[in-house]
This record gives sequence, C-alpha cells and structure tokens, in this order.
Amino acid sequence: MVEELELDVLAFQDHPYQPGFLDTWTLLSFLDAIAAMGGPRRTAAENVDALEEAITIIRRLWTPGPPVHFSGRWYRLEGARPGPRTSAP
Repeated sequence: MVEELELDVLAFQDHPYQPGFLDTWTLLSFLDAIAAMGGPRRTAAENVDALEEAITIIRRLWTPGPPVHFSGRWYRLEGARPGPRTSAP
C-alpha cells in the first residue's frame, strides 16, 4: 500500500501515556517490510519461532567467549564473534 501511494516515509506515533498509541509495535509488525525487501514471508507462528531463535542468537552474541555456531530452522551462524558486551544498568 505504501508503494502504491508512492510514499517515501511512513510514521506512527508511539506514546506510553496515551492508550490509543500502545499498539504501534503490533501495527509495525503487520506491515511486513521484510517481505517487501525480498525477505521471507512467514506465518504468525513462524514469526514467533524465528523470533525465539533470534533472541537465542542475540544472547549468545552478547556473551563473551569463543565464536558462536548456531544451526536453527530460521538462522545459521558459522563462527560469528561475540561482542560488544552489553553494560548492566
């Protein structure tokens, strides 16, 4: 739809104190920009599975140590180096 309207930018308001704007992240996920850029189109359940894998990978990459190897259904790493280390609040 954005492409059909020939828009260059599409923005959504997100404000934690106004209940009408709390679903911004849900709305953004519905736009499926990844598929528009040639990425895979997944079902909602597949997106949840892929997100779980991505979180596992991010945690491993944030943990100091040897290169990370990961072979999942959605993502694969072959010796990615961890870092930089996150700082505690």
